[in-house]
Amino acid sequence: MRDEPPITTVEHDAPAGGGDRALLDRQLLRLDRLAEAGLEVALAIEARAKAAVHDLEIDLNGLSLAYDRVARAVRMTVALQARLIEDARTREDEAEAAAQDDLAERQEIHKIRAVGVVERVIEAERQDFDEVSRLVLKAETLLDDEDLYDDVLSRPIGELVARICRDLGLSPDWTRLAEEAWAKKEMAEGAAGSPFAGLERVPLPLDGGEVRSGGDGSAAVRPTGHPHPRPFPHRGGRESPHAASP
Repeated sequence: MRDEPPITTVEHDAPAGGGDRALLDRQLLRLDRLAEAGLEVALAIEARAKAAVHDLEIDLNGLSLAYDRVARAVRMTVALQARLIEDARTREDEAEAAAQDDLAERQEIHKIRAVGVVERVIEAERQDFDEVSRLVLKAETLLDDEDLYDDVLSRPIGELVARICRDLGLSPDWTRLAEEAWAKKEMAEGAAGSPFAGLERVPLPLDGGEVRSGGDGSAAVRPTGHPHPRPFPHRGGRESPHAASP
């Protein structure tokens, strides 16, 4: 018998992509078959040795050596199975950690963008530097409170801005905000929950509820669904006492 089990043909490095799991399953199946075959051989050697204890023509030392080699091969095969499984778990854990880090980074960027818009709203309404700083800090604190602002990343910037402004008692100039790039994108995409989701930009004179979009009067924002962006309601269906129509 050989000193080492024939396991060198097993592929250790799985290719990147969706085939990793399938390859690992094939590797484990091969090793399982090797282990089972080795165990059968070991049991056969054991049975032969027991039956030939008093047969002087049989080399018991040779059987013992063969048994040790096969047993070692089985142990190595089982150890390799365990290593492959552990390596696969490590890769999965690392991939999950990377995904979590990416999610946290995207969420933080989303929060920063929303707070930046709110900061511009605050600066337009309040002149006192300390008051502006206090309200900006409050806006950041609100966004970090998962009990109040859960699943931030799934909410468009406009919805977050409307909700924060409501909670801070601010009245955003939605007409001015509609000229910002993020608002135009939400308007074009019809982002669910955004105050701009039901609006459209039209180069028409003002009439019948249309809202001029800038100082040059070159375009207008016309409601297609509801006349004004609606404040995000409190849990339970009640609106904040500070809610204000934009």
